[in-house]
Formats: sequence, structure tokens, C-alpha cells
Amino acid sequence: MSTALAPKMIDELWYEYKTTRSLDIRNKILMQYLGIVKCIAIKMNSVYRSKADLEDIVNEGVRGLMDCIEKFEPERGIKFETFASIRIRGSIIDYIRNQDWIPRSLRKKVKDIESTYSKLQNEKGRYVSDDEVAEHLNM
Repeated sequence: MSTALAPKMIDELWYEYKTTRSLDIRNKILMQYLGIVKCIAIKMNSVYRSKADLEDIVNEGVRGLMDCIEKFEPERGIKFETFASIRIRGSIIDYIRNQDWIPRSLRKKVKDIESTYSKLQNEKGRYVSDDEVAEHLNM
């Protein structure tokens, strides 16, 4: 595990990486910010636990971090942590969505049908038939 570097040293690493594109330097920067990935992955794992393993979420977060390192422009004055955290979350969400073989439109339809069952059952005070739900949804 690497130790945290002073902000001035980080700035120097960024400058050197942007001028040389050295993989060695990129890996030092990567190691410096792995904590962001782990933190985001743990938070997102609680939401997406049923769709992906924590290890897969972390791996995707590391890919996102690597992409951030390539695209980050220190001269713009934006904190890397802010830039990276947004993009890492997006990378993980994209990964989860790609793992889901059911289209979102179909998931929405299923949710609409389930909520209609619940609504009609509450209104009528009894179980409702498929025909009643279909009629209500104009299906």
C-alpha cells in the first residue's frame, strides 16, 4: 500500500505525466487515488449487490480511474478527486447496466404492471384478475 504524497509532489507527478505519458508515473498516480475507487465501490455495492460482485465493481472503478487519469487536465483548476469521483460512479453504473440483459423499457413496463396490481387491489379491497389490470392499462 502506498503512502499519501504531499500536494506539491502530486502536482509534480501530474506535470511529469502529462509531458512524458510514462506508465510508471501513471501507476503512481493510480495508486495515490485507489482509495476513491474503493470508497465509491463499497457505497455502490450496497445498491447493486444483486447485480454484481464487489470485486467486479472495484475493477470497473479502477478502469474508470485509469480513464480519468488520461483525460484529466490539471491546468483547468479542477480537483482531480471531484472529476474522478463523478466519472468513476458513471463508469460503474454503465457497467451494471451493460450486465443487465433486460432492457430498461421492459423493466418500466413490469414496474407499471406491478404498481397497477397494487393500486387496484387497494381500491377494490380484493385480489384483481389479470384481465382487470390489462383493461386498466389499455392492454
